[in-house]
Amino acid sequence: MDNNYVTIQNCRGKVVKLPLNKFDLDSIENAFPGMQEIYYIDNKDKIPFMLNRENNTVVMPPAATLDPPSGVFVVTDQDGLIEGFHPLTGFCDWTEWSKVVESTVTSGPSLLRSNLTHLMDIGYMVVCGIQVENWTKFPLTNPNTTLEWGYLSSPATNIQPATREAMVSHKCGFTATGTSGTVSWLINGTDRRLVIGWSAPFNFDFYSNHLILGLTNKGNKRHYKTWFETMYYGQEDKLMIFERVKCRFTSNEVLLDDDLFEVTGTMDNSHKPEVRVIIKPKRWENLASKFKN
Repeated sequence: MDNNYVTIQNCRGKVVKLPLNKFDLDSIENAFPGMQEIYYIDNKDKIPFMLNRENNTVVMPPAATLDPPSGVFVVTDQDGLIEGFHPLTGFCDWTEWSKVVESTVTSGPSLLRSNLTHLMDIGYMVVCGIQVENWTKFPLTNPNTTLEWGYLSSPATNIQPATREAMVSHKCGFTATGTSGTVSWLINGTDRRLVIGWSAPFNFDFYSNHLILGLTNKGNKRHYKTWFETMYYGQEDKLMIFERVKCRFTSNEVLLDDDLFEVTGTMDNSHKPEVRVIIKPKRWENLASKFKN
């Protein structure tokens, strides 16, 4: 914002400069038809302005201060999508935007004729289903699975952008064992892997369900068969960062993030736990193009 003009934009890339004497509600609505709200966003705050239609003005909240060199005015449209994007840093704000994106994710081949619950209905006492949603522009390819216990009834597949896929593992028949292991995908174009570890035991007297999420560091594209032991018992190393959660008395959530990705996961505490994992980009340019449109 300079001395004579006010810069306003939305996350679709439209930028408008209004003279200070035209910074009123009518002018803003003419520039951005369908706008619902206007914010001033800088490096620290998102300040909502009040819309006074009676006086054709936009009003700054009392006690609010603006930092013109570091900020910009941003409008939201009828879909509310602009709130999910910080125009200065390029970072996505998933607390604002998750519901909009989640409703447009498409089921891939593994889920076209079913859902995760039905896919897990295979007649075993211990079954673990893992559903992964890919909100990034990077295809998740070259899946590799290492089983510690159990078998696969539905193997892992490639996961395209804006798509969800699922895999299912189960206990060995006629044994008092559960299912556990690791599965990973190459995050195509980043030289990294998304890693998921799970443990769904038979005996809940001494053991609990566990979910572990991992991201390898750049350049580490190989799947290691020793990952389960490292992720279940050990600590992060130079190959990978990870977070684990125990699901003993209730369902639990786990969050893992770095400078490029945010990975969230949930798992319940039953003998047939449904694991749901979402990999999200931290930056707008890495978001699946379907969501941008």
